[in-house]
Amino acid sequence: MTQAAEAAIAWHFSQTDADLLSGRFPDNTGSSAVLLNMGLTDTNLEHVLQASTGKVVPLQYMALPSTVCRTRQCDQKTKHTAMHNLSYRPLSPSDAVELYKIASDWSVVRQLGGWPWPASETFTFGRCVPYAGDDGFVWAVCRDGALCGSVAVTSGHIGYMLDPSRQGQGVMTQAATDAIDAHFATGAARLDATAWHDNTASQRILEKLGFVHWSTRYEHAKARGLPTLSYHLRLSRDAWHGLRTTAQ
Repeated sequence: MTQAAEAAIAWHFSQTDADLLSGRFPDNTGSSAVLLNMGLTDTNLEHVLQASTGKVVPLQYMALPSTVCRTRQCDQKTKHTAMHNLSYRPLSPSDAVELYKIASDWSVVRQLGGWPWPASETFTFGRCVPYAGDDGFVWAVCRDGALCGSVAVTSGHIGYMLDPSRQGQGVMTQAATDAIDAHFATGAARLDATAWHDNTASQRILEKLGFVHWSTRYEHAKARGLPTLSYHLRLSRDAWHGLRTTAQ
């Protein structure tokens, strides 16, 4: 909804410089978060009749001036440009210590398919041996030169992990985008991905990148130690090129 709201706001100010008006019920935390994130600010508070309940409730009116919107759009472009501070290289044994720190966070490893819990230094070191296969690549994802995660495309399947302190900054969306570009540059026809049913963050990334759901099944999650519902998604080469063309 945040993305849809941004598109609606951009259309509004492409047509007029008039303030964009909205409103929210104070107890609607979801809508409040979206509107505040878009830059709208509170104006006047009134009490209105709520049709769904038949009760008089407070309604917080809000507004977004065109000047604020233009400033926010400039800030967003600056943030997007900053994402080019990402760099990639093959994982190496020297990355094992930092990667082990990431894999030692339960919130991270529980969402991975084949990593153990508790984290194993030996297992992590084995994953940091340079990838020798001819069916893809495994990259260290670095921001400002510091390791913050990894992204891999092997056997036509993409996977990734990210330091929790970097989540919510667009890091993995950008890294996955670059990995997908590299994958389809080989002439591959499609790319698959998997996300556990409760990994909504990964699902959002994949859907944003054009992946579509095609299968649901129970599979063994190594860290969780039990069968877990997984969503399988797929991205075609044509769909990706169409998405990239539209974005440009």
